[in-house]
Amino acid sequence: MRLILMTPKLRAQSVHQYAEWREVIAAYVVRRAGLKAAALLPRLAGQVSFALTYDVWLDDGDADLLEVLDGSCPK
Repeated sequence: MRLILMTPKLRAQSVHQYAEWREVIAAYVVRRAGLKAAALLPRLAGQVSFALTYDVWLDDGDADLLEVLDGSCPK
């Protein structure tokens, strides 16, 4: 993770990947809640979910991101 944060090219690439992940979360909320894509709740859910997952991942350098996203990370 530190490598990504300290390497401009990797950080730039990760910004695009993270945006895609937030969009996936937002689209899920749109479908589940029956909202319009432009509604604020899906965007909020995407931002908060990703930020929290990222925060947990940074706190535990040994955590596997997929396990954190799945909720099976022990911390």
